[in-house]
Amino acid sequence: DLGGNQEFCDEESYTITADLTIANPADATFLWSNNETTQSITVTESDIYTVEVTFGNCTLSDSVTLSFGNSPLINLGEDIETCFENDIVLDATPSNMNSDDVIYAWYKNNIPITGETTSSIIVTEIGTYTVIASFDGCEVVESITISGRTDLNVTVNDDFKSCVGEEWTLTATTSEEGVSYQWYLNGDAIAGETSSTITFVVSEDFSGIQNYSVTITKGSCTG
Repeated sequence: DLGGNQEFCDEESYTITADLTIANPADATFLWSNNETTQSITVTESDIYTVEVTFGNCTLSDSVTLSFGNSPLINLGEDIETCFENDIVLDATPSNMNSDDVIYAWYKNNIPITGETTSSIIVTEIGTYTVIASFDGCEVVESITISGRTDLNVTVNDDFKSCVGEEWTLTATTSEEGVSYQWYLNGDAIAGETSSTITFVVSEDFSGIQNYSVTITKGSCTG
């Protein structure tokens, strides 16, 4: 008895043993289809392996089919924090085989993404993306999390006191590039004030505390 047929993924070898019901296997002789003559053989290739066992005047044979396969080797990379100002491409192209031979299934937050069956996809939303790549019965699962940046930082001038008629320029300072600006006065957007600076004169209708603020926007992120 050689056992049932076997399919392996990412295994380099397998040892087949001809199990016998006789008390002393040393009294039997073995002849395998690859011409080996031991009770057990170690094989590395997909094939049908047959053994003939002779004990006294009796000869019996058994066969087993072994299939060695490889899983696609893919790497989606490290988790990403982004503002989606540029396309985010997730690439599951395997390094050990032709991607056209691989079957892909993509998921976002464990929900199938309809129509996405190629090795790469473009993502425009935050979430955890998973790909299942299958080849000849072997499959691998790889995931990556896309999250929004929360570290956009911008500063403005320190608080100050002013007299009527004085002119002031406020400056928004940030290390980010490619951002847009919007200035606010007491929480209301100031029309047309969309640069990194705003200049104004304290007029007589200013009373009490006036609160100037600015928001920077980069892709889908704000600060």
